[in-house]
Amino acid sequence: QTVNAKNLVGKNAAKMVKDAEMKEKFLPTLLEICENESLQKEMSANLDFFAKPKATEQIVDEILKKIKTN
Repeated sequence: QTVNAKNLVGKNAAKMVKDAEMKEKFLPTLLEICENESLQKEMSANLDFFAKPKATEQIVDEILKKIKTN
């Protein structure tokens, strides 16, 4: 999960708060996002890069191809 989170953070599509820092950083980080509409829009747009809307369909197609060739 940390590796996935770091990828999102690296693309400015998310913020990450480590477990050990939850008490100190969670609420300020949450408020930063909630109170900053431009940050929300930027992160949302950056998150689109990771979207795979047809992922399930593509996975099923690949499985069916493998089944048919065996």
